[in-house]
Parts: sequence; structure tokens; C-alpha cells
Amino acid sequence: MSAIALTDASPRDVEAIASLHAQSWRNAYRGMLADDYLDRHVEADRLEFWRARFANVPADRRLVLQASVDGKLMGFVCVLLDADVQWGARLDNLHVSPESKGTGIGYTLFQAAREWIANVSPGTAMYLWCVERNHGARRFYERQGGKIVETATRPVAQELAVPELRYCWPPLR
Repeated sequence: MSAIALTDASPRDVEAIASLHAQSWRNAYRGMLADDYLDRHVEADRLEFWRARFANVPADRRLVLQASVDGKLMGFVCVLLDADVQWGARLDNLHVSPESKGTGIGYTLFQAAREWIANVSPGTAMYLWCVERNHGARRFYERQGGKIVETATRPVAQELAVPELRYCWPPLR
């Protein structure tokens, strides 16, 4: 595999990010979210989500980083710096195309997110919510040292709610 290129995303990248996000959800959440949602609505829902994310969260308070290989988007990560006073910055999205899993792209994006938080807000912890039945993601986050600190049934999209786990990491430095 060629080198992984990391670049900051901008509003012009919304369609590609939303498409990869929808593809990732279709792959990971089949049997966890309604088939009708995954088959008919996830693409439009994720596009609306990403348009709002870029429009409503100030650029200096978020990171949206793309990972590309040979010019093709293979993954992305999004961090919201001011998400929670108690838990710190929120890793809100980390998605890798199904064909790129196991190639190091997820690890590279995860580490870049941790570094960004440490650089822009030293001493800030990081957390994320992970769908409880998403065992692949859970294994990945546990390999990165994440600790489960809470469980809750939370809305994921539209009116769909699922059991989730809050993973937490202490400040990087």
C-alpha cells in the first residue's frame, strides 16, 4: 500500500466524507440499525449531518482529518474539542473504508486525533461513544488503551437509539 496522506477536510469534502460514513455504517451496523434506514436513508442523513457539522462547529474547535491513499479517501476522523466539561474532547467519528481495515489507517487517524488534542488543548482527555454490539470497533479502541466508563442507550441517528459504551483516554501529555 502507498503512503497514507492526512489532510484537513473542508466543506468541499462533505459529500465524500458523508458517502464513506454511510458506507461504514452500512457495513458495521447491519442488524443493529433498521435495514430501511441503512438501505434508504443513511446517505442523505449523513450528508445533512456533515453539512451541519461544518456549518455549526467553529473550525478552531474541531478537527476533521481525511486519510487518503493514492488520492482516494480511505478514512476520516472528527474530534469536537469542547464536547464535555467532565470527559474532554469527543472523538465523534473515526471511519475507515471496509477494504482499508487492518491497514493502519484507523491507527494513524486515531493517533493524529490524540496529537491534535494534546497540541491545541494540553491536559484535555478524550472520549467517544461506541455502539455496544460493534465488536470490531470495540477491539480497536481497547487496543488503543480505551477504558469503558459508562453505558447508555443513546440516539445514533434520526430516532434510532442503541446501547453504547463511553470509552475514555487520559490526556496524552
